[in-house]
Amino acid sequence: RSADLESRIETSRLQNLTLFGLFDPNAPPPKEISTTEPLQISLEPTGYWSGKLTISATCYLLINVSLPYQQVVGLYLRRNSLPTAVRHDFFHRLVNVQSQKKPHALPVVHLAQPAVWYVSLINDQRHSKARLEMRVTKTDLDYRLTDCHGGCSNRGACQSGVCHCFAGFKGADCSL
Repeated sequence: RSADLESRIETSRLQNLTLFGLFDPNAPPPKEISTTEPLQISLEPTGYWSGKLTISATCYLLINVSLPYQQVVGLYLRRNSLPTAVRHDFFHRLVNVQSQKKPHALPVVHLAQPAVWYVSLINDQRHSKARLEMRVTKTDLDYRLTDCHGGCSNRGACQSGVCHCFAGFKGADCSL
């Protein structure tokens, strides 16, 4: 009886640590992220994945994550250390409500200064596995979103006051 109880307590503790971003210290080290090949990632319920990317010069990171319909994943970035739910340099909640038939690409843009950047994806759903694809691209193009209406809804690049929408988005401000 006590072995079963101890097992349930340990399982609950590990799930709660993952949910709050206090990652398992016994987990394998973060994988190197390639900017030439997409990554196929499978996240268990309440699971996470971590990778790292060395940036030698200031650039924009274009991170495209393809998620199945109604899947929700948290994307965390942190400079020089693994991110947690309370310590991160960037967070974006990714959810696919666009396409029921195929995974939908959700683009995110982040200005990255020279450093080792750690990327974590967290599936906080207790009963749903997440299978996703992530593609990371570095570019020197200026993706500042301040010159365009609504900042291109964070779904496109602003160039000369005109939004150029990422794949899957349209409209003057990329909101459709």
